[in-house]
Order: sequence, then C-alpha cells, then structure tokens
Amino acid sequence: ACSVAREGLEDSRRMLAALRPEVLEQRALPEALGRVCQEWSRRTGIQGKVSVTGSAFALHPDIEVAVLRGMQEALTNVARHSEAKSAAVTLSYMEDIVVLDVQDDGKGFLLSAAEGNGYGLSGMRDRVKRLRGSFSVESVPGEGTTISISLPAMVTSTSEVVTNGLTV
Repeated sequence: ACSVAREGLEDSRRMLAALRPEVLEQRALPEALGRVCQEWSRRTGIQGKVSVTGSAFALHPDIEVAVLRGMQEALTNVARHSEAKSAAVTLSYMEDIVVLDVQDDGKGFLLSAAEGNGYGLSGMRDRVKRLRGSFSVESVPGEGTTISISLPAMVTSTSEVVTNGLTV
C-alpha cells in the first residue's frame, strides 16, 4: 500500500509540474519569456526579441502559463510556416489587462486558409477563452502575421487575481 501511495504521489507531482512550466517556477514572466525566446532563436536561427511595456506585476499562475504557452505556440508557428527572418514578442502590462503580441516578418497567409488546419491556433484560442480573454490573428500574404492575446488580470491586495469579476 505504501508503494502504491508513493507512486501515486510521484505521478501527481509530475502532472503538477507539467501544468506549471519549470521556467516560470524559476523566473518572473518577462524573464521567462525572454529565456524561452532566446532559446527558440538559437534553435531556429530566426532572430527573436522580447520587449515589455508597462510595469510588470505578478499574475495568477494560470494567466502566466497561458501567456507563456501562447508565445511558445506562436513562435512554433513562425518557425514552421512563416519563412520569417525575425519575430518580435511584446508583453504589455496595463492597469487591468496583460497583452501578448507576437509579430513576424514572414510570408503571411489568408486567414480563411488556416481554418481547421492543426491545433495550434485553435488551442491558443481555447486556452485564452477559458480565462475570459481575447485572441486575434492578423495576417496579410507577403506582410507577416501578428497574434495577439489579451487577458484580464488584476492583482488584489491579497495577491489573488481577479479576471472578469471571478477570483482565481
């Protein structure tokens, strides 16, 4: 029984670790994005740059994971599909929202052509929707693509995050 309990505990710990990426355990969100983008650039040969606007503040872990995963998926799409030379990631902290924009200088695409293809864009959209945020893609053939994720996030005095009136 002890052995089974120990295995169950180890499985639970692995699942929890998978939910919260290690890079976010070790760093604040802006630094984590910079680290992931730097590694992506090294791996793909595409120049990536992260910039932060506004004053950074702590977000609920679910919001931070959604931002990080959104950036990772957007950069994966840049490397796979865009033929871009560079990508710019901007994380903007505003009074009650945080916005992530990932813009590339690649070949762009017709948005109608992306409908139903793969899980990347729909997965991002679903993750953001669950957190009551907004998701958009702007792309013009020959002019690159911009993916934007906006998540309502406000830190209360007790460090709880309130999103659209729901304490998370």
